[in-house]
Amino acid sequence: MSITSYGPPPTLRHEERDALGTALQTVLIDLIDLSLVAIALVLYAAAGGVRFARASAWVTHAALNALGMSVLLPVTVGRRWPFTAT
Repeated sequence: MSITSYGPPPTLRHEERDALGTALQTVLIDLIDLSLVAIALVLYAAAGGVRFARASAWVTHAALNALGMSVLLPVTVGRRWPFTAT
């Protein structure tokens, strides 16, 4: 009597698959970190050439962005995952 298996042939043991997944995840996180640093450097270099007419213009812009995010973020999260159980 033979036992037939309809699943995929085992190529890696469970521990090996976990190690491979962890290694790939680590590499992906490192690539994301490097890309964020590169983007930050490019934006920093680009912002070096930008001059505001007044310092208060930048402060006003940043304050309005913060105010907008403080309103939009809870609304969007609350609509996606309601705060009260229905």
